[in-house]
Amino acid sequence: MAQRIFTYHQAMSSFMECVFSFGFREHSQDCTLAAFSSNNRWSDPQRGLQVADLGRSGRIMEHCYSLKSVERSNGQLDWPWAVRQCSIYHALDLETAQATWIVIKANRLIEKLIADAIAPPQYRTKLASRSVGPAVAAALVVHELVAAWSSENWHWYINFLESALQDITRPALAATMEPERHVRAVRQFPEMPFVMSPAHSTFENPVLEKQVSWKKAASTLRTLIPRRLATRHSQRAKALDDDGRTVTVSGHRFTFKDLPRIHYIEERANETLSILQNNDEVLEGLKADYEAIVTLLGKDDSDVLDVGMTQFLNAVNASQKKMRLQQARVRKLLRLLADRKSLLQGILSYESMEANRQLAEKASISAENMEMLAQKTKLEAVSMRIITLVTLFFLPGTFISTLMSTPIVTFAPGSSSPSDSNISTGALGFYVAISLPLMALTFLSWYAVYWWENRKERQRHQSLRLPEEA
Repeated sequence: MAQRIFTYHQAMSSFMECVFSFGFREHSQDCTLAAFSSNNRWSDPQRGLQVADLGRSGRIMEHCYSLKSVERSNGQLDWPWAVRQCSIYHALDLETAQATWIVIKANRLIEKLIADAIAPPQYRTKLASRSVGPAVAAALVVHELVAAWSSENWHWYINFLESALQDITRPALAATMEPERHVRAVRQFPEMPFVMSPAHSTFENPVLEKQVSWKKAASTLRTLIPRRLATRHSQRAKALDDDGRTVTVSGHRFTFKDLPRIHYIEERANETLSILQNNDEVLEGLKADYEAIVTLLGKDDSDVLDVGMTQFLNAVNASQKKMRLQQARVRKLLRLLADRKSLLQGILSYESMEANRQLAEKASISAENMEMLAQKTKLEAVSMRIITLVTLFFLPGTFISTLMSTPIVTFAPGSSSPSDSNISTGALGFYVAISLPLMALTFLSWYAVYWWENRKERQRHQSLRLPEEA
């Protein structure tokens, strides 16, 4: 249908470029397209197609253009504005005063505005006239409406962009460097009931490593945590608490999620500036085209043309003035965006640096805690050696005394010689028959548990290694 309409009315080929920018798209395209094109054939050598039955003399003025504005929209979450376009094709026969209009708009707003504009009787009189002057004056009214529409709502849209930017970045202006106490569990060391004596201030003391004597065993067990290491921990924790600083802004914390939002606002601001500039250029071309037409028509219907042209120029100049004022606001907004984005990036860089510093502090404290645990483990190993020596010392006597307290070995009353002892071979055999299987069962049980735990550990390591290899 559209092809037949454009063919019948012989619409300009450049108008197709404006038409093809319409349509549903997931992402915006041709968002800055706003072009003006004219094809005027006024003189006899330039006459176009002549069809008398259709009222076409061949002497025509025709032009097409596309303008954009912003309108309220619910199509985007948290973004109540959308850029809308309107494409106009207009042709006027300079002999028959026959006019052709093709207006493309995604909603009926322009249609309603035109219907309200042509309702007054004086406009009906211009339409009924077959003179070129009133036809040109009537066409100027429609162009005024479209020009006014293209300059509307930009003020409120730019206000929305400024508010969106301020909501994200205004707290950055109040960012202050305030000391923060780093109170962490890793710095709260347990109370140390045992403190190393000055004579044994290091763990490299040969008494702990080589010489183990019963006389010094008690003093050795008092060396669980060295005084020098504990003092170094407390001094380091105090220094970290005094130097730690952070960025606080009334409970607001900046994250990298704020940067994509600011970039999106910047893209919309650049798009707005481009659209306003293109709209301004289109209106300049439209004014120049009609000024040439008025000059060509000369004194024909000069009163109607002068009044209509004056109103048209005043309306278009007012729309251009509004758009140029908004262009200045957008340029200021873009400068503010660049400054605020730099400030926000600086704050995020500082927070990242502080986080890395605190992680390094935690790692250092954790390493020192591991050193303390290693030293305590070393001392506990020494204690276990002492306990093992004591156990080995008393084990033979304990075994002999236990064996002699059983009925396996008996002594006659009043006997004082080992030869008077009586050994019961039956009891001895029963003791061996029970103790040796129990001893074997104990070792087998220990080996089974040991094998099972090793097997689970190997499976766990293998399951961790497979994703890394994949």
